[in-house]
Parts: sequence; structure tokens; C-alpha cells
Amino acid sequence: MFLTRKALRKIRLIVGAFCVEALVCFIVFGVFTYLEVESIALAIIGIICLFLAVSFRAIGRYAEGKAKLLANGNKLVLYELRPQIFIQMYNEARDCPDNVISKPDYDVLRVLAAAYDSCGDSNGALEAIEQMILVAKENKKSHAKLLKAAELFDMGKTDEANQLYSEVTNGKMDAMAKMIADIVMKSDRAMAMGDFAVAEAYFKNRLTKKSLPKPNPLEVLTNHFALAELYFKTERSEQAKPHLEYCIKNGGETNIKTKAEDIMSGMGEQCSPA
Repeated sequence: MFLTRKALRKIRLIVGAFCVEALVCFIVFGVFTYLEVESIALAIIGIICLFLAVSFRAIGRYAEGKAKLLANGNKLVLYELRPQIFIQMYNEARDCPDNVISKPDYDVLRVLAAAYDSCGDSNGALEAIEQMILVAKENKKSHAKLLKAAELFDMGKTDEANQLYSEVTNGKMDAMAKMIADIVMKSDRAMAMGDFAVAEAYFKNRLTKKSLPKPNPLEVLTNHFALAELYFKTERSEQAKPHLEYCIKNGGETNIKTKAEDIMSGMGEQCSPA
């Protein structure tokens, strides 16, 4: 969560206004009570103003800090496919000398990891996930560890990934952890271990209109590229082409688009006469 001094002043100003209104209500209520004038409504209004002051302090910090950064991240990374802009935004917010709160947030870090991953920076993604593990509440640590295992599978570090995956899945898991584990097993782990039939079925299912929850544009792009890689590895170049074409056309500013262009270019060179 990142708050600037300007945002904090704004929150204090609004909270202060509510407190002043509450104080005025209580003073007038006291005067009216002394004069034996019915004024219970003023006391109620004062209590409401105090409640709003306390509530806005918490809500305002969320709205000015985490919520804005998270909303920008989801928009830029998951939907507009401009991850580098969010990474720059995050780093500027983190390093801004005007910050009054610089505590990393689990949800924001998850978007940051996705941003690094879609930029092709696996080390950056892994670092963000490591921070997620550090700041996660106990019930979410297994979720973050599974995301780390997925990243390790993608990096080809299968031994380390399998060890971490087994550590989490052999322990106590909640419903969300079980769902993430199932996804990792059918996608990242299956691809890394050569279980292409399992991976193909999973990626194809995620690209169907019946698949729930509905994937965001980044996930759709990732699934298309995963199928393209799978078909290319299993020497089914013709089946890979439409997925590569999708990635090139809809890849935004991601490294996925660049990799798809490289694979397509390599396929063209292979087909050219000597």
C-alpha cells in the first residue's frame, strides 16, 4: 500500500470535517439539554458523524492507497496488456520520497508478479512472489507458494518446483489452495514434465466460452501461447500457427507477442527453400 502526503492530508481534512460537525452537534445538544429543549436528533447526528470519521479514515487509506494501485494494475496488466507501465508506476510509488506508507501488499504484489511474467522477466516475477509469501497471512501462504512453484516450473527448475509443490499439496489446504494446485498441475507442471495431453486439454478448455471463471485478456493470451508452444514442441506447427497469430495480433506490449513473432519467424525460415 502506498500513500503520499497529499493523499494523507486529504484524508485528514475529511476526517477532521466530520469530527468538527460531531463536536458542534454535541455542543448544541448540551446547550439545548441545559435549556430543556428536545434535541435528541442532534446527538444522533453527532454519533453518525463520529462513525463516519472513523470509517472514512480506514476507507480513505484503502481508496487512496491499495485500491488505486490495484485498480491500475488490473487494468494495465490483465486487460490492456501494458505490464511495463504498471511496473514503472509501482516502482515510482515505492521509491517516492513523499510516501508515508510503503508496506508491500499481497494483492498488488500478485499483479506485479503477473506484470513481470508477461514482460518475460521470470526473476522479477519470482522476487514479487517471494515478497507475497513474506507478507501473506497464514491462510494465503500456501497460495503464494503454489504460484512460486508454477513460476519455477516455467523456468525449468523442475526439481525445486516439484519439491515445493509436494510440500504444499501434502499439507493442509483450503478450497482456494486446492484450486490453484489443480491449475498448476494441469498447466505449468504438465508442460514442464512433458504431460502434453493433460496440458493441451486444460488450455483448450480455458479457451472455450463454457469455461468458468471467464479468463481475462492476459490469461487468454497466455493460454493461446501455451498451446502454440505445446504444438510446436510436439511437431504440430500447423496447429500452432493460429495461436501464434492470435498472440501477435493481440499481444499488446507483452513479451508473449515478441516470443510469438520469433517462433513464427523461425517457422517461416524452416519452410523456406534452401
